[in-house]
Amino acid sequence: MMKTEVISYMSFKEFFTVNVFLTERRDSSHPKTD
Repeated sequence: MMKTEVISYMSFKEFFTVNVFLTERRDSSHPKTD
């Protein structure tokens, strides 16, 4: 693997993880039991 491929892969993983984390936080801070 080339260095740039590793960096872009890790950036993608990080981006995906942050997205999921933020989505879960948003869901938990706005419960649907209104």
